[in-house]
Amino acid sequence: MEAFNKVELSTPVVESIHARDLELGVRYPLQKLEKTFTKYGDAILAFIPISSEETRKLFLPKPYVKSMTEENINEINAGKFDIICVSSVQNSFKFEVQPSE
Repeated sequence: MEAFNKVELSTPVVESIHARDLELGVRYPLQKLEKTFTKYGDAILAFIPISSEETRKLFLPKPYVKSMTEENINEINAGKFDIICVSSVQNSFKFEVQPSE
């Protein structure tokens, strides 16, 4: 029982970043994409390193969830890419993924 009580759960928490917090036209290194399920349905997370010690997760807009296949996600995760917010109209955001320079 003592061993059970000593167990510490240390799940790393990755904070979210909103698309409106990203600067238009700026290339952000894309660590990985991950398909997940939330209480609102399917989602795709983009993990963006903000510093050498900190990574943030960005929930991509729903149209990306509908159009991205597991194969697309694996292809992006296999390479080195940047994610760029190319346009923003009210609360709608368009992103592009480009090979890292």
